[in-house]
Amino acid sequence: MKLGKKIVVTIGVLLSALLCVNMILYTPASADGNTKLKTSKNDISSETVNMHQGVSMSYAQIVQTYSDEYSVSLYSDKWKKFKSHAEMVKNCQLEDEKIQRMSTNELFNVVMAYPLLIDVFLYDDIDQGIKNVSQQYNGLRELLKRDDLQDVLYHKYLTYSKTEDVIDYNIYTANSIQKAITDNHISKRNIYIDFLNDKIPQIEKSMLDNYKYTDKERQKIINKQELLNDQQNAITFAAARADETVIVKTPKGSKIKCKRKASNKKNSTKDVAQQKLAYPRATYVSTGYSKNNCHAYAWTGRQDIWMQSPVLYVSDGSYKAIKGRPKSNGQIAVWGSYTHSAIVTNYGTQDPTVTSKWGGGHIWRCGASYCPYNGPICYYGR
Repeated sequence: MKLGKKIVVTIGVLLSALLCVNMILYTPASADGNTKLKTSKNDISSETVNMHQGVSMSYAQIVQTYSDEYSVSLYSDKWKKFKSHAEMVKNCQLEDEKIQRMSTNELFNVVMAYPLLIDVFLYDDIDQGIKNVSQQYNGLRELLKRDDLQDVLYHKYLTYSKTEDVIDYNIYTANSIQKAITDNHISKRNIYIDFLNDKIPQIEKSMLDNYKYTDKERQKIINKQELLNDQQNAITFAAARADETVIVKTPKGSKIKCKRKASNKKNSTKDVAQQKLAYPRATYVSTGYSKNNCHAYAWTGRQDIWMQSPVLYVSDGSYKAIKGRPKSNGQIAVWGSYTHSAIVTNYGTQDPTVTSKWGGGHIWRCGASYCPYNGPICYYGR
C-alpha cells in the first residue's frame, strides 16, 4: 500500500504519541535494585489483551520482551565498537521472513524496541525522522505499509492514561534524572523514558490536528490530554508568541528566509545521557537551543534561528562541491538532499570529524559517518 503524505504524517504522529505515552507506566527501581514494572489495576484485562494482542504492555515491558529480536543491544560491548551509523543500522535489521509473519501489533512492539529508535527525534521534526528512519530500518518500513496500523495505534493510545499512573509518573520524573546518573540500581533504560517526556504535549496536539477521528473518539483523546498535559500545556502556550521572519544572506547576496521562533530556549541536559548511550563515540559539545537546527548552525553559526534549507549557498555559487575529502576545517558537510548539515572541525582524521546540531537538540562532535543520518556525504567550501 502506498501512503499519501498526509497519512504518513498521521502515522508518524500516532507512532510518536504512543511511544511517549507508554512511559507513564514505568516506575524506578526499588532500593534493592530490582526493577519494578507497574500497571494499573484497570490497565490489563484478558479481554483487552485478546482484542489488541497485548497493547497494555508498558514501554519498559515492550523493550524487555522484544529486545531479543535484535542481534545487538545498546548496552553491549559490541555496540561500543561500531564505527559508523551504517554499521549500527546494518546490525539492527530484522529477518524479512520473520517480519512478514508478525501481526501489526507484534511488529509495532518490535519496532519500539529498535536500538536506534532515538534517531526519529534527531531530525528537524518527528515526521521527517520517521520517514528517514523507515528508509534505513526494515522493521519500521514494513510497519508503515500495514493497512491496520492506524487502528492498532488508536487502541494502544487509549489503553494508557490512568490517573494513578500519571501521579506516580510525575513523582518519578521529579527525581529520576539525578538518580539515573548517580544510582547504580537504576537501569540505563530509564534515561530513554526521560528523554521522551518533553515530546508529549506537542505530539498529542498534532495528533488531534492530523487524524480524522469521530466526535466520540476525539472527545476521549481530549479528556486524556487534559489529564496528562494541562499543566505543561498551560506553560507552553502561555509563553507562545508569533515567530519572526529573519533574512540571512549568502556570501554572494542571495536572501534566505529563516525563522526566529519565540519559544527558543536552551535544551535540557537530561537528553544527553540517552544520546550518548546510543552514540558512545560521539563527543557532547553543548546543549544547543530548541528552535535552532543543523542548517542554521552550520551555515550561519547562529543559534537563534531556524533555516529550512541552505540550498542557495550552493546554487548561487557561494560554496562549491569538493571532490572527495574536505580540504580544510570550516568547510561544510551535507547529507543526502540537505537532510543534515555539519561543520568540518578536523579534516585530517580518517573519518573527517564534524560538529553539528542533531535536529533541534544538542551539539555533538564525531566522525562524519558516525552521525545519525543517511544519504551520501558531500563537502562544500568557499
